[in-house]
Amino acid sequence: MISLTNISGIPGENYTVRIMNLLGQEIYRDEFVSGTVIDVSGIHPKGLFFIDVITETGDERVVRKVVLE
Repeated sequence: MISLTNISGIPGENYTVRIMNLLGQEIYRDEFVSGTVIDVSGIHPKGLFFIDVITETGDERVVRKVVLE
């Protein structure tokens, strides 16, 4: 599980969240409300990924590197 409150740090209520592998391939995309928890248990294989959180207006973005085990 990944909590948006732990990774975003950007103001706003609504986000688009993308999870990409090291090749830049998008393996997950959805829209969420601030404070949402994302269930990543269905992502295989496990490993290093990038989480891209973009505000609803698209004017702010945060990218974080995460390890899914």
